[in-house]
Amino acid sequence: MRKQEGKCRFKPAPENTIEVNTKFPDVDLKEVDESSQKQMEKDFCEIVADAADEEPEACEATLRAGSVVVSAVLDLEERIGIMEGEKEGQNVDLVQEMDSLKVAVKNDLGKSSVKKQILTKAKNNKGMQEAAQGEITMTDVEAEMTAESATKAPTEAPEASSGDGSGDGTSEESSGNGADDGSSAAGNGADDDTPVASPIDGADDGDSQTPVNLSMQLSPVMFLQVLAVWWLW
Repeated sequence: MRKQEGKCRFKPAPENTIEVNTKFPDVDLKEVDESSQKQMEKDFCEIVADAADEEPEACEATLRAGSVVVSAVLDLEERIGIMEGEKEGQNVDLVQEMDSLKVAVKNDLGKSSVKKQILTKAKNNKGMQEAAQGEITMTDVEAEMTAESATKAPTEAPEASSGDGSGDGTSEESSGNGADDGSSAAGNGADDDTPVASPIDGADDGDSQTPVNLSMQLSPVMFLQVLAVWWLW
C-alpha cells in the first residue's frame, strides 16, 4: 500500500516486501536526538528506495538500540503489479517471476555503492556525529524476503447445474398410475371389492312387467287385484 495524504499508512502484504537491515556499532542510539533519528530514517529510505527503483513512500524505516540498528521494510507492490500486468496472458509462473524480481532487488541493495551512500548520510547527520564513539562505521546492508512469494490464482467459474435433478433423486417424475400407493383405481372395478348394484329388472320397459316381478314390488292384496286384471286383459 502507498501512503496517501490525509490517510493512515496501511501495512504492506508480506509477500510483496523486502526487509533491509544495517548497523552502526559506534553510535549510541540513546544519545541521538529525535530530530536526527527521523532524518536518518528518511535518508535511509530514500537511498534504499532509489536502489530498488521505488518511491521513498514505499519504504518505512525505524532505528533500534543495540548501538544503532536501522531496519526498514521496502514494499515492492508497485513493481510487482507492473510485472504482473506485463506478463498477463503469457504462459509464465508469476510466483517465480516475483522471486526473481525480489532477488534482483536484494542484489541491488547489497551493492557497495548503496552502503557508501548510507554511511555518508550518517556521517553528515549531526546527532549521529555527536553520539558516535570515534569514527562512524556501519555493517553491510542485508536484505531478505519477508515472506514467500504468492499471487492470486484465477477464480474458476462454478459448473452450471444440469437442472435435471439426476444427482439427488429429489425430482423423479411421478408415473401417475398410482402403482406405489394403490390410491388410483383402474376404473374397471378389477381392484375394487365393493359390489355393484344391479338395475331392477324391467326398469327400462314398463310394459313387460310379469306377475312374478310385480309380486316382488306390491303387497299381497294389491298383487291379487293386479293379477285378476292381468288375466282378464
